[in-house]
Amino acid sequence: MTIRSMFQIVSAVMLLIAFLSTGLYILYISEISASPLPNPLSGWPKVIFGIFLMTCMVMGMVANYLWDLFNAGKSWLDITWRGIALPILVSPIVFFTVWSMWKGDPISFGLPLFAFQNGFFWQVIFSKAGPRSA
Repeated sequence: MTIRSMFQIVSAVMLLIAFLSTGLYILYISEISASPLPNPLSGWPKVIFGIFLMTCMVMGMVANYLWDLFNAGKSWLDITWRGIALPILVSPIVFFTVWSMWKGDPISFGLPLFAFQNGFFWQVIFSKAGPRSA
């Protein structure tokens, strides 16, 4: 195992831990905001949840890239920055549908799954948006 592949594995594990920690924090904050006591973090749960949704969507995009990469018979060493940067560049466009689906309803884990799914299938949406033939 090379140092580069070990670094990639450690980075992926650290990102996964950070992602799961954020999800647990959101659940905790949503329980605080649902209590009848005054909440000093009144606006922050929505912002944090929006960032969490964006992260779920980008993770779906990266998962799609890795899915295509591994199905092509390639390995972790074949990951390119271009392959990761393109989904991140279009992520605000895809995120608009995710954000508009929320509408400020109580925080649940159905929406992060929806965000991941939209991220995973982002290429399908953009392939349908190509130029029309005459």
